[in-house]
Amino acid sequence: MPDLTKYRPNVGIILINKEGLVWVGERIDIPNSWQLPQGGIEEGDSVKQTAYKELKEETGINESEVTYLGETDEWLTYDFPEKSHPKEGRSEKFKGQKQKFVLFYFKGKHKKIDLHKATDKEFSRWKWNNWQDVISEVVDFRKPVYTKAFSFFSEKFTIAD
Repeated sequence: MPDLTKYRPNVGIILINKEGLVWVGERIDIPNSWQLPQGGIEEGDSVKQTAYKELKEETGINESEVTYLGETDEWLTYDFPEKSHPKEGRSEKFKGQKQKFVLFYFKGKHKKIDLHKATDKEFSRWKWNNWQDVISEVVDFRKPVYTKAFSFFSEKFTIAD
């Protein structure tokens, strides 16, 4: 088990629709780089609070449009690559991120998802995808964490194959 004090606390968000597909966004600053919404957990905030906040900030999706289904039991970690993008948070303080993943069910209307409503412009476009394609499209250093998170939730919920 890695020393978790060396990892920045973070929440990852898995948002599924009624077909069991997963919401994924293309990073605005790195074209053709797809990922799940995520964000740092501020001191004093819970994982769940942070997940709602980051979902709204990064996707424009309101809390009323989702149902909270649960979160991973343990922290999942990844190291920042040596030449990581500045926004990834590489610093002297942290060698990577520790993430708890939250699963939300999207109960809203797809046409209501409007990235222009996002206050933190992370994504240029979005799509629904099966979880295997989400993993294949994410940068290599995140693949193991995404795989573990999807595996955790697939035991509890139907995520499309």
